[in-house]
Amino acid sequence: MNITNKMIKEDVAMLSRVFLSQECEVPSFWKCMRLGLGIFVGLVSWQTLFALTTENFSGGFSIVMAVGLGFIILLSCFGMSAKYYSLPVEIREGSVVIRFVKTKIKYYASFVLLMYVVFTLALRMTDVFIPIACVMFLFITLFITFFIFLADMGRYDLSLFNAAIAAWRGDESESDLTKTD
Repeated sequence: MNITNKMIKEDVAMLSRVFLSQECEVPSFWKCMRLGLGIFVGLVSWQTLFALTTENFSGGFSIVMAVGLGFIILLSCFGMSAKYYSLPVEIREGSVVIRFVKTKIKYYASFVLLMYVVFTLALRMTDVFIPIACVMFLFITLFITFFIFLADMGRYDLSLFNAAIAAWRGDESESDLTKTD
């Protein structure tokens, strides 16, 4: 999906109109927690499954690291979900930019998850299985993918959302938003 500057400006104008006419709601704690908690439980369960199958339970430290990494992911997902669910439904469903960013996040998250699962399974099939290597691989993959995501998203002029917020606060008129260069 290609996004043009004109599409972003039109989206920002729509956002401004919706923000001026509708209220934002504070989402429930559980609604914000669901995604992050699911990822946390899945990550810790997956790592525990493989750590418990090693001889002499040598993967205890890997479980602790998985809990720590999972907690960071849980908090990140909680914050992003809270911001997303506080937007009016019309914006969540109608915004081209929001859909675009959601799609990008899903692709990058699926890539990290797939790489982690494949690496863990491939390493488990070898004679030398080190549970801590799985968590370290996940951490490195998350770190590198995060910076690639930032570089990818930096290509788009999403700072125009600041113009929508300024218009919502009354700092900028809506006619300034609808002007196309």
